[in-house]
Amino acid sequence: AIQWLTVYDGKLYFSAVVGTNGDELWVYDSTTNTAEMVENINPGSADAFPNYLTVYNDKLYFQANDGNNGSELWRYDSATNNAVMVANIRTGSAGSTPRYLTVYNDKLYFSATDDTFGTELWRYDSATNIAERVTDINSGIGSAFPINNDFEVYNGQLYFQATDGSTGYELWRYDSTTDTAERLTDINPGNGDSIDRWLTGYDGKLYF
Repeated sequence: AIQWLTVYDGKLYFSAVVGTNGDELWVYDSTTNTAEMVENINPGSADAFPNYLTVYNDKLYFQANDGNNGSELWRYDSATNNAVMVANIRTGSAGSTPRYLTVYNDKLYFSATDDTFGTELWRYDSATNIAERVTDINSGIGSAFPINNDFEVYNGQLYFQATDGSTGYELWRYDSTTDTAERLTDINPGNGDSIDRWLTGYDGKLYF
C-alpha cells in the first residue's frame, strides 16, 4: 500500500511496501519517472511504518520505527540524503508514537505518549533540536488525545479535540503566545464525547 504522499524538495515522498524490505520511506521523481526507497530504516523485511509525513523548515519529518526504539520522531534531509531519529521521547521499544504532525508558529506540534503523562501535546523546535511536552491537559498519566484526532492552525492558534478527564473529548485550542491550552466548548455536556474532527477554517470561522 502507498500512503502519506507528500511533496518535498520537488519530489513525491510516501510510505510503501515493496519486495522484502517491509514498509519504508520511498520517493518518486517525475523528471526521471523513477521510484526508489530512500532508506531502510528498519533493516531487512521489518516495517518502519513511516507515517504523518510533514515538511518543516526544509526537511521532511515523520513517525518511524527502527526496530529498537519503537515509533519515534524522525527527519529526512534531501541535501544530505540522510534519515535520523531526532527525538526519543519514550525510551525503550514501546515508542512515543508521535501523531498529527502540524507546523505552528515555526515549531512542529504533535501528540506523543510517555510513561508519566500519557498522550499529551508535544512540540519540536528545529532551531534548538529539542522536543518538549507543552501541556498536561489530562493530569497525570491520563491521556488528553484519542487515537484518531486532527490538528488545525486557525487564526494564529492551534485547535484540536482533547479531554481533561472530566468533560469528554471536546474542542480545545493552544495559544503559543500565552502558552495556554483551553477548552472552548462542551457540546456533549458532562463526560460525554462530542468527537470534534475534520477541523477546517473557512470564511473566518472554524468548521468541524
